[in-house]
Amino acid sequence: MNIQLTFDKLAYVDRLKAAGIDERHARAHAEGLDQALREEVATKADIAELRTEMKAGFTEECDIAKVGVAGGRNAIGASSIYDKADLAALTGRIVRSYIVTAIFLVVSTATIVKFVH
Repeated sequence: MNIQLTFDKLAYVDRLKAAGIDERHARAHAEGLDQALREEVATKADIAELRTEMKAGFTEECDIAKVGVAGGRNAIGASSIYDKADLAALTGRIVRSYIVTAIFLVVSTATIVKFVH
């Protein structure tokens, strides 16, 4: 993952020292934060890639649902009920995907804003 984050370790160390933290501890904090930001923070590119993957998955799920609906219209008896049950399960999966996506985007945005500012 290629992260382009702006984090000025020296300025951070200076701020900590000005607040009364000794230089050795300030440097350790700066190194730890720098490493955490590089390894744990999702970038805009990461989020865009995830969004693209999720849209592709959603499109695929919608295509499956359309086939299920078309099959349900043409089917009769018990097989029609089976198709409706499949469609209901698929609808539930799609709704859960939207909820998970919304939560992920909120948490990711908050994390990025917190660490960048």
